[in-house]
Amino acid sequence: MNRTLLLLCVALSLSAVMFAQKDLLKTKYAEIGVAESFRPGAEWLNLPDYDNRAGWEKLLDEKLRTQLVRRGEEYLQYRWQAIMATEYLEFERSGNRYVMQDIWSANRMALGALLYAELAEGKGRFMEQILNGMWYYATTPSWVYSAHTPNQRSHRAIPDSADKLIDLGAGTLAQMLSYGLHFFEKDLDKIDPVVCRDLRKALKREIFDSYLDDGEDICNWWIGNTPNFQNGTYDSVNNWNPWVNTNILISFLLVEQDNDTLHRFLKKSVASVDNFLNYVQSDGACEEGPSYWSHAAGKVWEYLQILYDASGGRFNLLGNERIRRMGEYTSRAYIGGKHYTLNFADAPACIRPSFSIVWLYGKAVNSMEMQRFALLGLAGEKQFEMPRGLGGEMWRDFCLLQHWNEVRQVVDEANARVAQIGMTATLAELRKDVPAATWYDETEVCMVRTADNCYFGAKGGYNGESHNHNDVGTFVFFKDNEPLILDVGPTTYMRQTFTHERYSIWSMQAQWHNLPLINGVQEEAGRAYHTSSATYKKNGSRHTLSLGLESAFPDEAACTSWKRTYQLTDSRRGSSLIIREDYELRKRKAADVEHFLVKGDVELVTPGLLMVRNGNVGIRMIYPKTFTTEVTTRVLDDVRHSSIWGPELKRISLSSATDAPISGSYEIKIEVIR
Repeated sequence: MNRTLLLLCVALSLSAVMFAQKDLLKTKYAEIGVAESFRPGAEWLNLPDYDNRAGWEKLLDEKLRTQLVRRGEEYLQYRWQAIMATEYLEFERSGNRYVMQDIWSANRMALGALLYAELAEGKGRFMEQILNGMWYYATTPSWVYSAHTPNQRSHRAIPDSADKLIDLGAGTLAQMLSYGLHFFEKDLDKIDPVVCRDLRKALKREIFDSYLDDGEDICNWWIGNTPNFQNGTYDSVNNWNPWVNTNILISFLLVEQDNDTLHRFLKKSVASVDNFLNYVQSDGACEEGPSYWSHAAGKVWEYLQILYDASGGRFNLLGNERIRRMGEYTSRAYIGGKHYTLNFADAPACIRPSFSIVWLYGKAVNSMEMQRFALLGLAGEKQFEMPRGLGGEMWRDFCLLQHWNEVRQVVDEANARVAQIGMTATLAELRKDVPAATWYDETEVCMVRTADNCYFGAKGGYNGESHNHNDVGTFVFFKDNEPLILDVGPTTYMRQTFTHERYSIWSMQAQWHNLPLINGVQEEAGRAYHTSSATYKKNGSRHTLSLGLESAFPDEAACTSWKRTYQLTDSRRGSSLIIREDYELRKRKAADVEHFLVKGDVELVTPGLLMVRNGNVGIRMIYPKTFTTEVTTRVLDDVRHSSIWGPELKRISLSSATDAPISGSYEIKIEVIR
């Protein structure tokens, strides 16, 4: 072996080791001098103190200051709303989480607007209402959503003081309240020091003590240390892990004054986020679907960025290849048009890119693909707009503010390009460097864009993912960024969504995805139901994805082998997709049925040929003439579906004979109508 080849092999081996490394954060934290670089206090924030008015005037331009002040003025007479016990119970009784959650959100929105307004104006005009808000949270019995209280040992909806549950809501409030203490405690104490004193006690009770108490990990399952008692066994961690850990990290760094306690927290926290990274696949895909990307991968980046800042750069994993790939997943999944994306699990099909998280993440990991993709979130009909003020999550807002002038320059440059070549060409230019095909070999997600602007996306995996739908082997097909064969996405969340009743919801079921029924049986839910194999190859203009589906079906399907192969031929003159099913059954019990959920009008032309037309785009579907064809209209009565797809969709069902052979193959060809 020559020296160049040897060095290349060594480099690839080292890259593979680092890419799949377990306990990435604990390893970094254990390096000499890293743990010691963290100290209590907020010097790492790089934000002006409240009374540094020149600093805030420099950070907030006049337009943004005016906007924030006007927003705060809307809450000068706000009456803080108590949440009644029966409003918690409503989730338990009817499944409606919003009876409680809308009140929770209104209070949080009020406090956020008041905090920003006072920072922007600096005259003390909003201070007493901030005091009211801080007092409300210091004295309210729980900060947790009613939809999450069943994680208590009691499984009931009313918060139980015997359990100190931390959920997404409590973590979000902890961050906001900690910023409030950081900026305004000195001034609030001049009014009455009881409020901030009691708020510190509430943070300790509701967040700090609960997090550090290992006995509470059974309720705080998202930490990843104990079995999930609600489901009977511990099987996964999800976006809750980096999301809540990030919020609590900020709170601890801003509020905790004892060095030993801070380091107890950091040691447990980095181990917890490692639980998430050790669980998810190392290829960078988000198994929960792209709608959870910003609070899965996005929160991992935030967490790492905060550790980097708070340690003076000593804790640095921002150059890790895996972290960059996790970020770029959101760009690869994007289709276009009305912000369509490759959706699966509980992901809606339309997701506008969040400029702040995508651009900041991309800047941190040196990904120009992400930074360009982020601009799509600011695109209007004729020009790119600046981000619309603040009001999201505070750390993210402050981080964006620190780059506000650079963002303005980026937007101005994009608009200059629009003036030169037009908006359509500019948008295309932002995407020109995105690879035409991406294969996530561990998560088993495939994405391909063809030369004639078709988009094919498919997934393998298993039916036990967080926010799972029974969709192993499904696919979508778009032409010119318009849907033809699609995934309908999730319904509005309710009690049934996260209970044993989940798969009574039609859109979660395999028969409403683009999948076969084998012997009349559909895929089953659970980690045991998965692909038996998954391979992707590209040979010239041909992309081939093969998935073994037999293990995704229960024994009732009597299936020994079922290999689904997608063969996509990429051509400027018209791409085509062949779906081939090679199967072997133990016995024939019923017909096999191929389902396709489509957008548009369906025309049965002749036996073995139908057409689907959605506006100016369409496909013809060629299939065995022996198959019977049925088209079902599905009325969309949930707003999360109808707001994207309109009032209805069609499902095409192609059925074999009930006495079809127990082994053989089916082939279905999809061609673009020119």
